[in-house]
Amino acid sequence: KSGIKYTIISNLSNGEMQTAQIDFNLSELVFLSGDIISIASQYNFEALEKDFNIFKDFIIPIDKYTFWRHSIQLSSGKQRKLWASTKVGFGSFYSGTRTDWLVQAGYKVAVPLFIGLESDRRYVTLPDGKFTAQIYRINLNFLFSPNISWHNFAQYDNQTETIGWQSRFQWIIKPGREIFFIWNAPAIDPMERFNP
Repeated sequence: KSGIKYTIISNLSNGEMQTAQIDFNLSELVFLSGDIISIASQYNFEALEKDFNIFKDFIIPIDKYTFWRHSIQLSSGKQRKLWASTKVGFGSFYSGTRTDWLVQAGYKVAVPLFIGLESDRRYVTLPDGKFTAQIYRINLNFLFSPNISWHNFAQYDNQTETIGWQSRFQWIIKPGREIFFIWNAPAIDPMERFNP
């Protein structure tokens, strides 16, 4: 299957377009096994009204930018006990280029435990130099019954060099009546205890 999706954001004060994104889903093959192969392209327009600090000391200056990005994704059926997905993206990016590599995996250990892992790496080249942005994510979910579940999500990124954690307990008493307990941990620096 294929299709087009677009988003346009304009400045209400002067009517000028600030952001535009058009997604072209060029092809998506879905097999009877649940495996999926998809190919997509994306057009982007950004009118920066101030310098954009994209990563640490890297700055993208005020200007109007247009760039194209392309991707291919391979995913195995998530009905399997062990499934995996990988996506590679490439193309221009503001005044430079960017290549993405996303890897995801999930493992249904046993009822009710599920573990999910994700690595999202972005290689960016700009006129001022290169950098790699990396995000690691992990899910640890417990489905005690159709009405009671406990979801845990942790994330680490190499820009802030901190770990964030969110935990959510959900109890569906009956349709329309639910109880949630949500806990957000503050960002933790895993290397803080080694600092002088």
